[in-house]
Amino acid sequence: MHLPRILACAAGLIASQTLFAVPYTDFDVINRSVNPVTPYLGQFDLTLPGGENDSATMSGYVNGNGTYSDVGGFQPGMVLGSAAISLWLSDPLGGRESWAATLTDFSQLLTVGSSITTHFQATDFSDYGEILLSITGTGKLAYQISSLSGDFQLDAAMLEVTTSALTPEATAVPDGGSTALLMGLGFLSLAGFRKLRGK
Repeated sequence: MHLPRILACAAGLIASQTLFAVPYTDFDVINRSVNPVTPYLGQFDLTLPGGENDSATMSGYVNGNGTYSDVGGFQPGMVLGSAAISLWLSDPLGGRESWAATLTDFSQLLTVGSSITTHFQATDFSDYGEILLSITGTGKLAYQISSLSGDFQLDAAMLEVTTSALTPEATAVPDGGSTALLMGLGFLSLAGFRKLRGK
């Protein structure tokens, strides 16, 4: 095997060491009533080192049942690969209220729904580059849940993001052998240089 091929393969191995996604989550237990006069204004914050220590098991919903908790420590400047908001809504009276979720900093309407009862809604907005850039810069995202008709309960809300390759954390974790590989490459290149020189 020629030295350039060895170097190319090894460089690919090193690059693959840093290409991974790291998840961060702000899960908020809210339990607030929402009606046409009083919307709920909230803000997700991914930058708290351990999150807000919110954790809950959600059950009885159409989807989204399970245990959720904060995964904090996001640092502004990390590049996002994806982002999604999840909402848990309920109505003890079983009404067919209509509601809207909006990202207030962008006037971006995320979703409109009805027939709440025990309703779960997850909305992926990974295609909204401006929103991803804003979260990247601040680690925060403001939102509003509004009632278009009737009263209902906002039980919980969650923002989940994943950072893409080469985040600041990628250099903070153990390198999984990258240093040894680089040293080996150095010795290989020296050996190749000596071989060429000897000809």
